[in-house]
Amino acid sequence: MRWRRQLLCLVLPAAAVAQTDSRGVSACAPCHAQAKSQPATSMAHALEMVGECKILIDHPVLTTKVGRYSYKIERKGAQSSYSVSDGIKTMTMPIRWAMGASSAIGQTYVLEKDGEFYESRVSYFSELKGLAPTLGSEGSTPSDINEAAGRLMGRDDKLRCFGCHATNATFGRQLTLDKMTPGVQCERCHESAETHMAAKLLNSLELEAPKDLFKLHGLSAEQVSNFCGQCHRTWEEIALQGNLSITNIRFQPYRLTGSRCYDAD
Repeated sequence: MRWRRQLLCLVLPAAAVAQTDSRGVSACAPCHAQAKSQPATSMAHALEMVGECKILIDHPVLTTKVGRYSYKIERKGAQSSYSVSDGIKTMTMPIRWAMGASSAIGQTYVLEKDGEFYESRVSYFSELKGLAPTLGSEGSTPSDINEAAGRLMGRDDKLRCFGCHATNATFGRQLTLDKMTPGVQCERCHESAETHMAAKLLNSLELEAPKDLFKLHGLSAEQVSNFCGQCHRTWEEIALQGNLSITNIRFQPYRLTGSRCYDAD
């Protein structure tokens, strides 16, 4: 038994390193065909590093004006900065992450100032090929240049944004950005992937049976809707907010639940 435990200690760290990575070959691909195409999906790039963000690379300068405020995103080397000006004062902040894949409808930016994160007040929209007010901020008038730059992200905002757009970004109520893998990788939805891979290796050595992943195909329509709704918003969440306008079209579980073809069973 002792040598089994020692071998398990050696195997588990190796499996922990072999996580799915959208920039390389997935550790899941040798056994699961889906993992071969997953790195090319928008979900795999739901959070992009600034240095690898195609939109920011392809558009070294982006500008727009909203009300009395002028906005500019400028590329220098592998970094991008975000500036807002009222004609008298100018505030410039580095862009730390891009929320939303370059191939998606839009992309919002996480800014940093004095150790705090801010959601950019303007976002890039593919249809416009440029900047426009971030969804949720349109129609509101900033009281000063700080509010014009972006919205201060509280703990819940950060946990939800990074928790849904990345993998291993949170642990309980704590951000774990040092362990984060950008984008929604296999383990984000199929929990226990690391233990599963380690157990598979142990099984190949005929030591013990492999641990199954969290499987989605056996869930009912209602369970799938609620599972995906953790990030894409459930019917209950949107209904309670009273958000019955066209803006809820991006909340797929809510829209599907309200469709004529929906069957909870």
